[in-house]
Amino acid sequence: VACRVSQTKSMAEQSGSCGGCCCPKTALGKASSCTESTGKLEEWSVGADGKEKMSVYIANGGGVKKCGCAVVFVPDVFGIDSGRTKALADLVASRCGYEVVVPDVFLGNPLDSLDNIATWIVQFPASVVVPRLRSVVERLRGAEHNNKRVGVFSFCWGAWCAAHASAQGVELDCLCNFHPSFRCEGFFGGSDVGLATSVRCPMLMCGASDDPDNVKPGGEVEKVLQEKKLRCVTHPFPDMKHGFCNRGELSDPQVSRDVDKAIELGFEMLCAELCGKNPDCECPCVATK
Repeated sequence: VACRVSQTKSMAEQSGSCGGCCCPKTALGKASSCTESTGKLEEWSVGADGKEKMSVYIANGGGVKKCGCAVVFVPDVFGIDSGRTKALADLVASRCGYEVVVPDVFLGNPLDSLDNIATWIVQFPASVVVPRLRSVVERLRGAEHNNKRVGVFSFCWGAWCAAHASAQGVELDCLCNFHPSFRCEGFFGGSDVGLATSVRCPMLMCGASDDPDNVKPGGEVEKVLQEKKLRCVTHPFPDMKHGFCNRGELSDPQVSRDVDKAIELGFEMLCAELCGKNPDCECPCVATK
C-alpha cells in the first residue's frame, strides 16, 4: 500500500462530544483524501424503488483479467473520499481481477463534523442504507456484470452497514471488516453482539487496540459466528488505533506494516470465499492452491 494521507488529530481532539459513538475517543480523525486513485465515478440508480441516484467509484484494476467475482467497499462515516479508501479499492481490483466498487451510500452527505455525529448518523438507519447496498450487489450479480460471488471490504461504520445487509438477505459471500463499529447499533436501540448474531456469511474482523473486546479473538462476535457454524477470522492489531487501515499515516513504519497485514488478511478471505468457491475463476490465488 503506497497511498499516504494526512491526519493529525484523534476523534477526542477534534470533538469533545464523540465519546461512546461509533468510534472510540482515541480513534484517528478525518483524513485527507488520497489523490492516487485512478478509477472513475459513475451514477447508478439505487434504492427500494430505483429512483435514488448514487455516485459509485469504479476501481481501476490496471487491465487485469476479470475473475467473475466482485468486492464492494463500504466506507466509514467520512464517505468514499475518506483517506485511502479509493486507492485501496484500486489495489484490490488489481490483485486477482475483482470488480471493485465503492458506493456513496450517503448520497453526497458524509459526516462533516464530529460535533453533529449523533444527529447525522440517525439519518442513515438500516432501512435507508441497506436497500441502496442491495441495489449495488444485485447489479454486480446481474447480467450486465455477471459476477458469481460478491464480498465486502468495510471500514468502521461500513461494517455495521454490511452486517445489516447480510442479516437482511443481501447476497454477500463474506465480510472483511477493518476496525469494525458494530456498536453503531446502539444508536438504533440494538446491541452490537445482537447484530453479529444475524450475519449470514463468513467474516474477517481486524480490530484495533481501542476497538471493543467483542470484535477481537475470543470475543463474543467470534463466538456467535462459530455457534452458527460460520467461519470467523479475528486478528488483533494491538499497536494500531481505530481507523488505521484507510486513515493511518503510512510514514509511521508500524502503520505501514499493519495496513499491509490487514489487507493481506482481506485477500486471504476473498480468495477463500470468492475465488475458491467460484468454479469458473482462473485467478492466480486459485491456480496456486
